[in-house]
Amino acid sequence: MEMKEEVRVEGFEGPWWRHPPMRNALAAGVLTGTAFLLGHIGAIGPFVEIPLYIIAIILGGFHWAREGIEELIEEREIGIEILMIGATIGSAVLGMWDEAAFLVFLYGTAEGLEEYAYAKARHSIRELLDLALQRGPGHEGWKGSDHTRRKPDHRGCIYYKTGGDHCHGWAYH
Repeated sequence: MEMKEEVRVEGFEGPWWRHPPMRNALAAGVLTGTAFLLGHIGAIGPFVEIPLYIIAIILGGFHWAREGIEELIEEREIGIEILMIGATIGSAVLGMWDEAAFLVFLYGTAEGLEEYAYAKARHSIRELLDLALQRGPGHEGWKGSDHTRRKPDHRGCIYYKTGGDHCHGWAYH
């Protein structure tokens, strides 16, 4: 059984609406809602409404569709993203552009929230590890401080010198 390499997502510090996947999904939702409303009250015709839906689909699906295509190419696996791309294309082929755009908005929002939560958690964990490493072995208040800390190696392990090198996996940095 082959072990998959863990996906590494950098932390994110800003507000949720500035997180790129979330921002794109929200912009797609505003564009989709506006096109839907204006199209259904007759303020714009289909020659304006459909291109607005297409722009919303591209904008809202950019992040998750790219991930799905990369997963298909690199890992040869069909994930939920590919299924959502298929559903979006199917709706568009049937002429249900509003359905396709709403689908992309809803799925993009769900993916954006998930990625935002993961990025915030990762950022918080990194801050806690940095604090723990500052207060851990080698710190003045540490009992029996014959330990000295070194920088992370190529695997992200932090080594402490205690007469021998020991990699502390919990000290992933």
